[in-house]
Amino acid sequence: MLKTIKAPVPPRLPLSPFSLTCPYCKAKRGQECEDNSSQPSTHLERVQMAALADKMGNLRTRAEKRARRANGNGAPSLPIHATLVP
Repeated sequence: MLKTIKAPVPPRLPLSPFSLTCPYCKAKRGQECEDNSSQPSTHLERVQMAALADKMGNLRTRAEKRARRANGNGAPSLPIHATLVP
């Protein structure tokens, strides 16, 4: 009998550089960067932006997890005002 090994699913998938507008050549989302060569290219600035967005997203995810653990259920901590009706 063969055992299959399942890799854990990450909480966030990595962001594709093509989902961002290139800050160098202003290529829109889903388009290749424009360059003088005939080959498709992606500017380094676009890749760096995607990596930074991933890093910021991971930091936010960790902060959200920390808040969930602190609150017990993930809800933001708001003051609760209860009114008793006789």
